[in-house]
Amino acid sequence: MNLFLVPVELPSHHIGKPQSSLVYRKVLKTNNPEPKIIQDIVRELWYKLSHAFLGEDVGRITSEALWSNDVFLNFRGEDTHNSFIGQLHVALKKKGIITFRDYENLERGKYILVELFKAIEKSRFAIVILSKHFATSTWCLEELATIIECMKEKGMIVLPTFYNVDPSNVWKQTGTFAQASTEHEERFKENIEKVQTWRDALREVTNLFG
Repeated sequence: MNLFLVPVELPSHHIGKPQSSLVYRKVLKTNNPEPKIIQDIVRELWYKLSHAFLGEDVGRITSEALWSNDVFLNFRGEDTHNSFIGQLHVALKKKGIITFRDYENLERGKYILVELFKAIEKSRFAIVILSKHFATSTWCLEELATIIECMKEKGMIVLPTFYNVDPSNVWKQTGTFAQASTEHEERFKENIEKVQTWRDALREVTNLFG
């Protein structure tokens, strides 16, 4: 049985100019191998890719030689790995969308974080799956900070998706996000700027929802 995700109504307040976003909650189980919500994400990405190929939505990078991936998946495997991400990845591959996810694409023996940064920089788009324990992972936060940097400097298109978490919790950094921030402050007290960069990245990716 697979988890079926449905859209929920976004809070009426917010936060900056929307770029694109999807908010989903787990509500029931179904035998449907490809939930409609995943179809919606793939459809939106396919639309944006089509416009990118027409030169309408590629930001400041125009050279085709710079792209190795169509999309980079930024996600917390502990929350999403065996359900949502797996089905999303299969659906993207069916459409011929070249997708990078870390455990599948990284070569053994490589310096992993550096390779991840390179993979992000060589991706046209990023799908950021914000889930309950996303902020507990410094790995996810480092990826997200790099994604936001690429969005600002290279015109990367970022599609945030809120998986079983309220966008306001991410932006305000309450609940599990507050707890994770406190733990990071303690762990990185000699480098508090890093923690602030992560906080800023979470707020900026939340600002993209529309």
